[in-house]
Amino acid sequence: MMGTQTEPKVIHATCVVERSLSKPPGEVFAALSEPALYAYGATAGLAELRAALARHARRTSRAHPDATEAHVLVGVGATHALSCVARVALDAGDDVLLASPYWPLAHGIITQTGARAVEVPFTSVLYAEPSRDAGELLASTATPATRALYVISPNNPDGKVLSRRHAEQIARFAVERDLWVFSDEVYADYTYDAAPTSLAQLPGMAERTLTAFSFSKSHALAGARVGYVLGPAEAIAAARKVSVHTAFNVP
Repeated sequence: MMGTQTEPKVIHATCVVERSLSKPPGEVFAALSEPALYAYGATAGLAELRAALARHARRTSRAHPDATEAHVLVGVGATHALSCVARVALDAGDDVLLASPYWPLAHGIITQTGARAVEVPFTSVLYAEPSRDAGELLASTATPATRALYVISPNNPDGKVLSRRHAEQIARFAVERDLWVFSDEVYADYTYDAAPTSLAQLPGMAERTLTAFSFSKSHALAGARVGYVLGPAEAIAAARKVSVHTAFNVP
């Protein structure tokens, strides 16, 4: 209160300081001692990691059907990887159909490119009316400036997993309109009844689909900041240049 003097509050942090100055246990300390961690790394991420991610995509029939390391963009989390490919695919003035509800950062990733996010009520409609055509839902909000669409399945936040039929309807719409597709599949490991359909696996979609995954979800390594996007090699090569100028080398 005004006019009243009180003793300053002293926080005793001796224990915390002592713990922070001690060595991490076991293999954690060994990893932190690796000389590679004290130098700049490969700007595109470790070649071994990119190759392993491409093998995983082929083995699980996710994203690009013929994935090689040239199709893999490793980012500082999926947020960074998506931001890099968005900078490549979008220009100021473009419209992007944002299937709603959606992961909240998707809106900012789109608008930071100068594009406009056009929200489309989507999975809530498909929950209520499963017979609806998913492609027609998106087409109803498309404009002459529509350049891309963003869809997340399995969905964060509502859990909707698109059926193969709905995925094929989305693909047909994207091919007909020659659109880029941002397919957020970071929760692909969290389905139980059936594996989700990866949009890039459908006819005509590999050359236009940018598919995001995240170690934060698949491996519970949120603090490690490792995510990746698979897509057409030419787009990935351009996005790596954006990555260099935003993060230099990824973790």
